[in-house]
This record gives sequence, C-alpha cells and structure tokens, in this order.
Amino acid sequence: NATFAGSWYVVLGSSVAFVSSSVVNALLNCAIGSLFKSDGFFSFASRSYISTAIAQLVDNFIFATIVSKVFFGWTWIQVFVCSAIGAGFELLGEVFFSGLGYKVVRQWEKERVGQEYIEYKKANAK
Repeated sequence: NATFAGSWYVVLGSSVAFVSSSVVNALLNCAIGSLFKSDGFFSFASRSYISTAIAQLVDNFIFATIVSKVFFGWTWIQVFVCSAIGAGFELLGEVFFSGLGYKVVRQWEKERVGQEYIEYKKANAK
C-alpha cells in the first residue's frame, strides 16, 4: 500500500503521457507515410524517426510537467532539457533497432500477418 499510495502521481503522469504520445506518434507516422510514393526503408525510417522524435518529446514533456514540475518543483528549463535529452536517447534507440524492425515488418508482409484485419478495415472504410 505504501508503494502505490505514494506514487499515484507517477501512474497518472505516465498514463496521460503514454496515451497522448501514442496518438501523436500514430497520427504523425500515418501522415508522414502518406507523403511517400514508395514503401522502402527510407520511407519506413523517415516516418519512424520523425514520429518517434516528436512523440517521445511530447511523452517526456507531459510526464516531466505532471510529475516533476507539479510534484517536485522543477523549473521549466529542467522540464524542457530533461524532455529533450530523453527524446534524443529514445530516438537513438529507434535508429539502432530500425533495421531489425524493418526486416521484421517485411517478413510479416510476406507471411501475410494481419492481412485479414487489413482487408476488414478496407472493406469497412467510410
């Protein structure tokens, strides 16, 4: 009880940040992807890197604002710097693993993983 009762604000900050950044990431990834005619690694990397960088900045900023600023009294400079540094390192992780991610996605396409869902969505698009 002492663990959860004393850290509800971390759960709140994490939840709000996660949901917000997930929406930002999905919308940006889709919008950026629609700008490309081909669907090669450059398209994959561009949409992944840009959407990740911005969404992680949003995630870190919201979390740092809710938890660190409100509950620990951080300054806005601390919130911005921490958010940017965190987003930078998370982007480096994305860059490091994107080659593997691209190979996995291409293999899924060959194996038609999720094809029934894609066809369902296309058939029910309005």
